[in-house]
Amino acid sequence: MLNSSNRPKRHPRSYAKLLKRRTVVQLLLLGIILYVVAIGIGGLRLSMDAIRSADPLLLAVAAVTVALSYVLAAMTYILLAVRRLRFGPTLLVQISGGLVNRLLPGGLGGLGINAYYLKKCGHSLPEAMTIVATNNLLGLVGNVLLILGVGAFFPATFPALPKLSVAWQIYALGSVMLVALILYIRAHQAITGLMVRSLRQMWQYILLSARRPRRTSAALLSSCALTALHATAMYAVLLAVGVELPWPVSLLAISSGALAGAAIPTPGGLGGAEAGIVAILLAFDVTSGIAVAAALVYRGLTYWLPLVPGYLALRVVEKRYL
Repeated sequence: MLNSSNRPKRHPRSYAKLLKRRTVVQLLLLGIILYVVAIGIGGLRLSMDAIRSADPLLLAVAAVTVALSYVLAAMTYILLAVRRLRFGPTLLVQISGGLVNRLLPGGLGGLGINAYYLKKCGHSLPEAMTIVATNNLLGLVGNVLLILGVGAFFPATFPALPKLSVAWQIYALGSVMLVALILYIRAHQAITGLMVRSLRQMWQYILLSARRPRRTSAALLSSCALTALHATAMYAVLLAVGVELPWPVSLLAISSGALAGAAIPTPGGLGGAEAGIVAILLAFDVTSGIAVAAALVYRGLTYWLPLVPGYLALRVVEKRYL
């Protein structure tokens, strides 16, 4: 066992280089944060105005619900991981995602930090990427199952979707985006190869998951519960701004927001997520002003509020676990 006198000493220049590299990374991160805040400052101001006019008690309920979703996000990764993950560090990584996911489009930042954390915990890079991809797939599957489950077992609580006056715009936008995605993939063979390799890794992980059905099923349930928490937060926000709609409408609203936010290449889906939420609320005859206010309040709690704790958690994660 090495004592302090026998440990190899690092040259002062190496410390200086490490410090300089870390300082550059931190300054770059701060610059990206300022950029994101700058491009979204109008939305932030509108969110704060909407929050000030809402019921504070219901907003507190929504905020607590959003906070609990990070606990479930950590539990899902713990259940999916091939190697043992500690709860505390995994939770801090998920909270860090509250910042990192806002810096890159489509949640790419969160994907990167989770994959890097899994690799640091002993997973190979293919394992880490496959676990992250499986987590995202379970999120999608859980969302769909939740909607289908509510519709099948509680049909009376799921109101019929009114005829959308903006349906053709939504369908046209979706069609254009789908065609653009297909053309982009065809033009970039490297992406196609990456997708094929990812699918192969996913299949290997599915075979592994089949040998431990309890953990995989628990991860799926955790993912469903996470979506339910976000829908509950949206429901509390709607009540806070004076809108009384069934809980399933909140589920549809956050699902639409997540889909639109993922499709639009802005940091954290800024702009697209709000539009997706508003589109569903307008479809259920919520006035445009109230629909926009509800979307801004919800996004204020899920997009803007996690920035500060996300930054603090990222500092801890960077020093101790990455």
